[in-house]
Amino acid sequence: MVRTALYVFGGILLGLAIHLIVILTLPQLAEHTVAERLDNLGQLDKIVLLAPVKPGEPNPLRMPVRETTPRSALLPSPFRARRVCCVRYEIPGETQLCASCPLLLTMPDEALALQEAIR
Repeated sequence: MVRTALYVFGGILLGLAIHLIVILTLPQLAEHTVAERLDNLGQLDKIVLLAPVKPGEPNPLRMPVRETTPRSALLPSPFRARRVCCVRYEIPGETQLCASCPLLLTMPDEALALQEAIR
């Protein structure tokens, strides 16, 4: 019984020591202090991805997919193209564009022939 109590007490002391060491050393290892990170949160509120829309202006998020007439005969007409590319081609080893990629509209016929999305 005494041995068990000593093990429990030792475990508690060891846990307390480990927690204190971690709590005291982690802030010194961090790149930014808590105060700096809190100050940076205020800057996040100022980031604007889209310019503010004024009354009467068209909604920039309207029609994410549009139908258009392509300049190449290799693409179906009408061609359904997204307004914004999904950047699938940025995946390492990926050479194919998706079937509704707006980049297909700008490619020459030789490059289009290599795309499986047009088949």
